[in-house]
Amino acid sequence: LLLFLFLLLFFFFFIFFPHFSLFTIPLFPLHIGVCWFDLDGDNKPYKTYQYHGKAVRQVRFHKTYNLMASCSDDGTVRVLHARVYDDLVRQPLIVPVRTLRGHAVTKDSLSVLDIVFHPTQPWIFSSGADGKTLLYQNLH
Repeated sequence: LLLFLFLLLFFFFFIFFPHFSLFTIPLFPLHIGVCWFDLDGDNKPYKTYQYHGKAVRQVRFHKTYNLMASCSDDGTVRVLHARVYDDLVRQPLIVPVRTLRGHAVTKDSLSVLDIVFHPTQPWIFSSGADGKTLLYQNLH
């Protein structure tokens, strides 16, 4: 049963980079980072990012902008510029852009539970365990 739950969580949290052979996995609940895998490469993570102090809950990519975001129980949403080149010789470019705050950490140590990008604008919505839904604009 535990193996089944682990596999369900593992596959549920695959987040694919649009139009490329890369994906990320938030390492909840075991880790505070995000693993970036190249499906054309090794079975080991290409990069592991640890921008959060507590469990990462979600990772999302914007469909039109080169933006990636992750949210965590530390109360923050991290926005990164993430660009993958068609030229396989060039390495992906991943640069931190902003750290967004606004959600409180509850007594159960929960905070930002989910994020989603606006389909056409560089905006992000977040929902938290504090009962708030927030909109962050002007991300880039």
